[in-house]
Amino acid sequence: MEELMNEIKAYAQARGIKPATVLQNAAALSGNTWDRWARNGAACTVITAERIRKYMSEHPPQQQEGASP
Repeated sequence: MEELMNEIKAYAQARGIKPATVLQNAAALSGNTWDRWARNGAACTVITAERIRKYMSEHPPQQQEGASP
């Protein structure tokens, strides 16, 4: 889980967005999910982790939020 969270943090920083926004965009998770993961050490399912990684790979950091493709 720590590895996934580090990937999400790095991706979010590269995109200039919050990690919670990545979770909302990638897997329709609540805005509080990131805080729960960080605070409680909560985990996600393998399917959710795959969905998040797929989203990040399909939306590379060089595409800034609000920029046209």
